[in-house]
Amino acid sequence: MPTVVTFWQTHEDENKFIEFLKNSGEIVAIPFGKHRTRSELNSQPLSSSLLDNWKSALFTLAEHVDEVRFASFCDNGNENVSVSPILSPVIAYESGGMREYGLTPTNVFAYWVTRVDSEGKQQWIEKPEWFSNWGKEVFKWLRRHANQKLDGKALPMTESVASAAARGLVLYQD
Repeated sequence: MPTVVTFWQTHEDENKFIEFLKNSGEIVAIPFGKHRTRSELNSQPLSSSLLDNWKSALFTLAEHVDEVRFASFCDNGNENVSVSPILSPVIAYESGGMREYGLTPTNVFAYWVTRVDSEGKQQWIEKPEWFSNWGKEVFKWLRRHANQKLDGKALPMTESVASAAARGLVLYQD
């Protein structure tokens, strides 16, 4: 099972998270989701502006990007490729943001185990120690910063969102 943190944050909060990530090591981002070609999944150095265009990404340490695993599959007759978050040492990030109906939540998840096929059997083994150590620090940071709750809202939020919600910001959760 993955570790998942779903919470509300502002664009400024997202920039703080990106700065935290950049300070945790040389981080690269890979587009998250299905793509037509493998070349569309090339990693790029992490930057705040990158998420303005992508809205979802997979993060890993640059020195371990060669450990990322790709999966090919057919969808409606079209051949596609994506990065497998289960098989790869990555943190998945799906950015929330302001929409016409309110602020949507951000979703972050990671798998701490991976599947390996050995002698015709599938086994689950822990991902590399470097990933567990780095990833768990990332989730600790997220939980520290998204620690506010409002009555009637199931998800946590950052302090700036709680303040804005008290002044009337609509928080959308489906």
